[in-house]
Amino acid sequence: GVLLNQNIIINFDQAIDHTGHPFSVVPVTDPGNDITSWTNGDTTATTTHNAFTQCTSYTVTVTAQNAAGQFLQPPISFSFQTTCPNPIITVTNPLSGAGPLVNLTFRIIGAPGTGSRLHFASATLNEGSPAVCRNDGSLYVYVDISGKIRYYRDDSTGTEPSNKAVPGAEVRLFTQDATQGPLQTSITACDGSYLNGGLQPIQTYSVVPRHSDDYGGAIDPFDASLNAQYVVGLINLTYIQRLAADASGNGTLTSFDSAKIAQFSVGLIPQLPVAALRGDWVFVPVPQEEPNQVTITPTLRSTEPGAIVYGPIIESAENQDFFGALFGDVSGNWRPPICSPASAPLAAPSAPSSLMAGTSVATVAGTSGRITLPTLTARPGDFIQVPVQTQGVTEAVSFYLDLRFDPLVIALRSVDPGLAASGLALTANPNDPGRARLALYGTSPIGVDGSIAILTFEVVGKVGKKTVLSLPAVTVNEGRIPVTIQEGSVQVRPAHVAR
Repeated sequence: GVLLNQNIIINFDQAIDHTGHPFSVVPVTDPGNDITSWTNGDTTATTTHNAFTQCTSYTVTVTAQNAAGQFLQPPISFSFQTTCPNPIITVTNPLSGAGPLVNLTFRIIGAPGTGSRLHFASATLNEGSPAVCRNDGSLYVYVDISGKIRYYRDDSTGTEPSNKAVPGAEVRLFTQDATQGPLQTSITACDGSYLNGGLQPIQTYSVVPRHSDDYGGAIDPFDASLNAQYVVGLINLTYIQRLAADASGNGTLTSFDSAKIAQFSVGLIPQLPVAALRGDWVFVPVPQEEPNQVTITPTLRSTEPGAIVYGPIIESAENQDFFGALFGDVSGNWRPPICSPASAPLAAPSAPSSLMAGTSVATVAGTSGRITLPTLTARPGDFIQVPVQTQGVTEAVSFYLDLRFDPLVIALRSVDPGLAASGLALTANPNDPGRARLALYGTSPIGVDGSIAILTFEVVGKVGKKTVLSLPAVTVNEGRIPVTIQEGSVQVRPAHVAR
């Protein structure tokens, strides 16, 4: 810092009219004794003054004018800090015990990650007795780690990555000893951003995201079809698609993964098997490069989660991004939950039974397909077959059907594939009264119109009872083929009435 009695010296490149004061000082110096002398042909001004205040910032603004009366334009300013003298501590009574002797206040002017050694150049007590053991210290400016999480794929364009933010994910920060649990956990905001802040530099940290549930209506029999096509070599999948397709978590893609995806889509299992090993989501690090940074990329053969490691961190790290993928979502059609910046994200329905609700059930402009249920009559005790007929969906490789009926009128006894879907695998969930959820998937389009499923019911209702056969939730190729639905019904008739 500047000494308290240091003169203020200003050099000009031309002679100055020194009838007025050539500069101002903020804060002003102590009153009086500000004397300016001029030398070098009135081009150098030297000002003496009362002592500055210690440990204080001053700003000098030069506003001089030359001999022709022209003012300096614009005025020039410069600043300086005065010195802080070494503390001398004097007490009248001897000290005893332990504790702070003096508190020093510093103003941080360094960048995040910078630091300073705190060193005793000298220290004495009572002129040397008792002796002093000096322990130096250090001070560092805290650093931050920040970034965003985006979903890995845009199903509408078939490109990676997407612009879909992943809100509500946990971003855990671990020290070198990960067994102690996370040091911090931040939650991604509506735009997918996160911040782990106030970190001591020159330490080793790792950033590991985690997310649970939040299926977003994404897991469909179409995902099972995509995996099945990859398994037999009909299509290629990207690296992250292959990660997402590993529903079993065993590191190998087979038709078993397709079966598990289909079972989950109709609610036969509450979670994919991979969830017990790796969680519901997988995260791939894609950070901006930083010093001492190592990325851990998840693979099919390893259960180690994606992470970014700093060993050690020496400065704030920005754009430390990840791509997130929901296991089972091979197509990438996951949608973010409703999110308000003023509140936590509102989770999308997570129950498998509601994953397909509201998709492709109404007339759509340019509709190219139709699904029809029959209108039937039957006697009490009869067994009837209800075919699900399709028209105009010959390019379909997958179907999700959520059939509803009155269980007091008819009871489901069996489900079989229809003739048009003889090349598709069928997974059915008949366990909920009044409901049958069906997943059909394969590697090739069905190619023909006709029945894709045949459901056998026993008529259990009394004469005169009637049930509507409805499909409140349907997807064909995960909604890529829009369809309209024609509902059906079953009427219980007297035994003597001919069909």
